[in-house]
Amino acid sequence: MKRRDILRWGTSAALGWSATSALTACRRFSPSSSIPLSIEETRGLESPSVIGTDAYHFLKDVGQGFSGTTVRLITEDSPGANVAWEFVQEEFIPLTGIDVQWDRFPLDRVFGRIEQDIAREAGTYDIMYWDQAWIGRFLEVGVNPKELLENSDLQYPNYNFEDFLSPLVANIASYQGQLAAIPYDIPILILFYRPDILEELGLSIPMTMEDYLETMQVITEAKAPQIYGTVEQWKVGHYSLHANMTAWLWAHGGSIYHADGTPAINDDRAIAAMEYLLAQRQYAPPKP
Repeated sequence: MKRRDILRWGTSAALGWSATSALTACRRFSPSSSIPLSIEETRGLESPSVIGTDAYHFLKDVGQGFSGTTVRLITEDSPGANVAWEFVQEEFIPLTGIDVQWDRFPLDRVFGRIEQDIAREAGTYDIMYWDQAWIGRFLEVGVNPKELLENSDLQYPNYNFEDFLSPLVANIASYQGQLAAIPYDIPILILFYRPDILEELGLSIPMTMEDYLETMQVITEAKAPQIYGTVEQWKVGHYSLHANMTAWLWAHGGSIYHADGTPAINDDRAIAAMEYLLAQRQYAPPKP
């Protein structure tokens, strides 16, 4: 789906889901319940599963030229990867005849596997998941994505690399100005809310940082322990904690580094951001 389509869909739909169910799947939920819809119910009109679409013909015609080959991937084990794997099994493999072997591990194990593979020059994986912090480390190992993007014979229908936000490409998928990877699994937090709960409690959509904190407090006091005002991703030693922290750091105008490269993580804005983050703890589900 193109970036412009996501924005159009997001602004026109009544977005909202339960904080307790949002982390269980990446699929769309039915309007009347928290049960995720099946893949069949979420397919788009341009899906390769629809016979006759451009995507169908691309995978069927171009993919058959690689039938019998094997592609090996390694990524983080995440809800998004699990859903993508279902599509690979139901659409990509049957149409192309290409075998796909997809290893999914916790993020720290992904890093270890990649390092071992590179050190041994084993060439086990064709496609690797690189966290943004690893880009510079593995820059010389991968294939320059521009070479693949410029191959007109392998251009997926309606795929436009320019649909990626330029700051994401520059800061997530590049190192020192050189494109190193295709953006994937971008750690940007977006506000989702339950319109029914806001209406029930007489709340408005929070528009400021102060509003957001007050809203999660009211919801927690009224609904906990069934529903809490927010959710956090604070697992110690996991990059999800870093992604959560930077969301509030940037929201407070802070940064990890100053423009001259000196640390900014302990200035007044960063401290205010960390205090704001910790203030949410009492309004999130307790650690199991």
